[in-house]
Amino acid sequence: MLQQLTKPKIRELYKAISEAGRMSMKRRSEGLSAKSVYNVHLALRKALADAVDAGLLKANPAERAHQMPTDYGREMMTWTADELRTFLSRSESDPNFAFWRLAAQMGMRRGELLGLRWQDVDFDHARVSVRQQLVRAGAKLGFGKPKTNKGIRNISLDPLTVDTLRSHRAWQIAKCRMPIGQGYAARLDLVFAGGDAR
Repeated sequence: MLQQLTKPKIRELYKAISEAGRMSMKRRSEGLSAKSVYNVHLALRKALADAVDAGLLKANPAERAHQMPTDYGREMMTWTADELRTFLSRSESDPNFAFWRLAAQMGMRRGELLGLRWQDVDFDHARVSVRQQLVRAGAKLGFGKPKTNKGIRNISLDPLTVDTLRSHRAWQIAKCRMPIGQGYAARLDLVFAGGDAR
């Protein structure tokens, strides 16, 4: 099966996912961004390089298979204010609502949200401090400082977001920390821990 994978077939895959690779609220189907297609290429190239190292392939067909899409500079699709309000109102009962609200209202990046600790949340002064982010080093995940000094910052919170975070903390204690007990990774102090938070 691997031997049937060729550079032209890989290029067809990249073309297909760039044209109709994901679902969106605005359209039934739309393509992945050029960056996402490139990320797929990187992952596939690495996987096939491992197959070459294991002797399963003679050469890596993903090498030089990626071509920058011609629409690389296309305008980014974003939700309108009404679409965002609709999404937030419909996801209020979701356990990840606090995550979605912070992402939407405060403009925090995914890595910053996933690295946010409770010690960085100041309820009294209605702000969060971005001090670390979740980073990937190869196949491993860890925490590190934001890439630039500008990334280390304080972000003011509106009253509704403060209330949302308070509710999220209460939910996390009741549904994650208490059931797990001593196995809970409290040392990480993460606002958005995984379901088992271990």
